[in-house]
Amino acid sequence: ATPIKNPPLKQDTSAKYGIKYTVKANGGLNIRDAQGTIITLLSNGSTVMWYGYYTEQYSMDGKWLYVKTSNGVTGYVSSKYLVR
Repeated sequence: ATPIKNPPLKQDTSAKYGIKYTVKANGGLNIRDAQGTIITLLSNGSTVMWYGYYTEQYSMDGKWLYVKTSNGVTGYVSSKYLVR
């Protein structure tokens, strides 16, 4: 699934200081830009930080979260493949 292009971001202020998530996807998880283009593939077991920003788009893949990787890459991932 691909997020909508240039989605409006909402913020869950309970996560404003950051919540660490771990990728749980056997083949890895694509991180995408606002246009839906794949930026990179996050490997299973890698971690990302979520600071509360997300899109209103829901699908079978869950809500799309705007996250930051440990090496500073930011983009959207499906919440369905993240665990705390």
